[in-house]
Amino acid sequence: MEENNYKYMVCTRCMTYNHAPYIEDALRGFAMQETTFPVVYAVIDDASTDGEPEVLRKWVDENLEFENGASVWQDMPYGQLSVAPLKGKPLSLFVMLLLNENHYRMRKSKIPYIEEWQNRAKYLASCEGDDYWIVSNKLQMQVDFLENHPDYVLCHTDFEATSKRHTHYKEKFEDGNYIPGMFYFGFMIGTLTVMYRAETYKEIPKYYIGKGWPMGDKPLWYELARFGKIKYLPIVTAMYRILPTSASHFNDAEKQIRFKEAGLEITRFYADKYGIVLKNEGFTSAFYTSLLMYAFKFNSKELAEKYYHEAKSKKLLSLEGTLYFYAAKYQFVGKVVRLIITKLR
Repeated sequence: MEENNYKYMVCTRCMTYNHAPYIEDALRGFAMQETTFPVVYAVIDDASTDGEPEVLRKWVDENLEFENGASVWQDMPYGQLSVAPLKGKPLSLFVMLLLNENHYRMRKSKIPYIEEWQNRAKYLASCEGDDYWIVSNKLQMQVDFLENHPDYVLCHTDFEATSKRHTHYKEKFEDGNYIPGMFYFGFMIGTLTVMYRAETYKEIPKYYIGKGWPMGDKPLWYELARFGKIKYLPIVTAMYRILPTSASHFNDAEKQIRFKEAGLEITRFYADKYGIVLKNEGFTSAFYTSLLMYAFKFNSKELAEKYYHEAKSKKLLSLEGTLYFYAAKYQFVGKVVRLIITKLR
């Protein structure tokens, strides 16, 4: 661990907001990790209003080890901070931060508050407060791989979803080159499963800063993929919890569509940066199909009409998109389509 003055092998970042019913699952997933090296878990609550700070305080009191007389929580200009190892596991350090103000609404980064620990880690991992890990060797397994394969910059695994809708990865890029799959097949990475090199993260240009894109992980994978190979381990290590109002899932059609449009914008931005020619007809046709699917999902005849005629005028209307249009427009067709989707699950 002397290399580059690393104090921790891994720093796991857990950003959480209004996840009171779920955050303990994430914390249990961290606490269950068995490693032969020091790790740090940085948990940042973004001024939750659902009682999550109280859940975190209770967990800290019950699970972390403090020296006699040491203050459990320190008052900081930005909130309250608690730093201590897990009881019985001195190699597992927890950094718990309760912010006074919601930084997401302020468009203000939370990372500077944990740089003291993050900057001294060799690898970075992520798991948001509503997701959780389900195997005890996740970190050890990924570190072992990356330590033995210096030409790889990132390692990720398979995962399950609480909705049971997750389609397990079928594409395999044995050579570690993920660029074709990301641009041409929409192949992406489960953020809750990743581990990547901190030094590479420092080197990437971070074109996404200031773009205002609603997702920060997708552009990060595009940038890391240009700096080295990516390894997929076909092992389920985590559970992805799908909530109606989570960052990538909304119970509002227009929000879903704006999120989808941002994803398209990101892909086109990086394709242009990297000089990659997209198969525009098929690529954009799939985009319109997904918009019509959302219109159907949320029973929006208005949006269905809009995107149907838009896709048709551009000769980008697929058979599947047409089906979603009629399913949104006509109740009987919608019932049949929903029945078929239910049968296929």
